Amino acid sequence: MTQATDLKQVVEDRITRIVDQLRQEHPVFQECDRTKQIREHTDGMLEIWQPQQVLDIPEDELISIIQDIMAFEGMSGLLKDLTPEQIQRFDEAVKRGN
Repeated sequence: MTQATDLKQVVEDRITRIVDQLRQEHPVFQECDRTKQIREHTDGMLEIWQPQQVLDIPEDELISIIQDIMAFEGMSGLLKDLTPEQIQRFDEAVKRGN
């Protein structure tokens, strides 16, 4: 294994620990596919940053990033099930700040 491959595995292991922690702390995240979440977060971060850059992100900041992404993905999944009228009410509520 090359050093780059080793670092990618370390990144994936770190993201796996965080995803598992968030799934345990927030039952709503348990409804999502764990393997898919880990793969998407790992691949997405490694498209933007080098492995060492991901490893340099402080733990609390990385947890926050991953939690925000998981929450956004969860919300977008909920919105797919809304009727056009419900989406319109949702959009209006967001604009009002409710």
